[in-house]
Amino acid sequence: MEKYTLKIIDIIDETDNTKTYFFEKPKNLTWEPGSHTHIGHIGFDIGDQPTKEWVRHMSITTLPAENKIAITTRVPGSKSEFKNKLSELKIGDEVVFF
Repeated sequence: MEKYTLKIIDIIDETDNTKTYFFEKPKNLTWEPGSHTHIGHIGFDIGDQPTKEWVRHMSITTLPAENKIAITTRVPGSKSEFKNKLSELKIGDEVVFF
């Protein structure tokens, strides 16, 4: 499994509880339209067991030719530890894609 640490390059508030996060795209990363990925917060894989609450399976909403990766999700006020942490991230912060 290949892991990529990706920087957030933009965040768009779509509605009160929905955001689109844009990430830099590594040159060697490609995917098919409609693909999905796992996204983990930095540190999810430290220790004997990964912190599963810090990882989510998400659909990629951009095409490889767009030279950026995007996901759209509801975030604030969620009961999900992953989404609560995601809602605190800012442009320039990083996550892990795998």
